[in-house]
Amino acid sequence: MTRQVCYVFFGQPRNAGHAQEPAAATVHESPRVMTFPLIALAVFAVGLGFLGTPAWPWLQRYLEGLPAVGDWGRMFAGGAGAAMLLSAVIVALGIGLGWWLYGRRVIPRADSPDVLEVSWPQTYALLRQKFLVDELYEATVERAHAGWAALSERLDRWVWGGFVWLVELIAQGLAWASRLVDEYVVNLGFDAACRRLNRDGRTAAGLTDGQLPNYLRALGTAFVCLVLMLMWGGCR
Repeated sequence: MTRQVCYVFFGQPRNAGHAQEPAAATVHESPRVMTFPLIALAVFAVGLGFLGTPAWPWLQRYLEGLPAVGDWGRMFAGGAGAAMLLSAVIVALGIGLGWWLYGRRVIPRADSPDVLEVSWPQTYALLRQKFLVDELYEATVERAHAGWAALSERLDRWVWGGFVWLVELIAQGLAWASRLVDEYVVNLGFDAACRRLNRDGRTAAGLTDGQLPNYLRALGTAFVCLVLMLMWGGCR
């Protein structure tokens, strides 16, 4: 962070030396419409940060159902003061070290070699590679995730997908069998017999409709048929 501060506020602009674009004419502070919201955010960030400190544990008291009471004496109780002091010392040491490396000398250009790169190239290379954390993460966590992902993909395709395909095939076979039974057994057998019985029932119901002329007509027809049969048999 201190390195960037030194480059931005104490280094030479990248367009330094260009006659057509003097640095003093192009480098300027942001307008107020940008700086005032940033100042307000900074003030509220610092001020609202005390809501979670022992001086005013508003959120903790609210969750516990207790009233929040401010007590600045608790800021330094229970080791909180030592932790804040240690944090401040670490920040001061970091800023001081950064200023000792980058702020004591004028940085001619933004693309000039880094001080650590010139003095301690191995340390600079280690810092530039972020202590090889990305490489270690790629070799362990990412490789493990990739292996689990490949295994999950094969299980999904050949095991779970095959099981689902088998269930689908069985369901389709049962559906075809049910359709065949319904069309060629039920429809052609049971349904046809029911339709035939229904038709015969309607015919029998038509013969016994309770109309006397129809009964006399049937008796007359039967008598004539009986006489003809007797006459035919006597003639033979």
